[in-house]
Amino acid sequence: MFPQRSGVYQHLEDFRIRANEVLNFTDSLKILEDMPKERAELSRKQLENTGWIHKAMITLEDKMEPYIMFDRL
Repeated sequence: MFPQRSGVYQHLEDFRIRANEVLNFTDSLKILEDMPKERAELSRKQLENTGWIHKAMITLEDKMEPYIMFDRL
């Protein structure tokens, strides 16, 4: 539906990867129970991912705008 140059599919793939990390955060944290440095890094990454996801929808709309007129939906 979108040409490769639009960046839509790559953005959605990045979204999928980050969302998967967010969804698996609690399980990953349990695995690293006795590893404080790794837990801290995982928590930092979680914060980074949630911030990226929060902004991602606006970026996705911008990438899709040439192909979908959101103001008419």
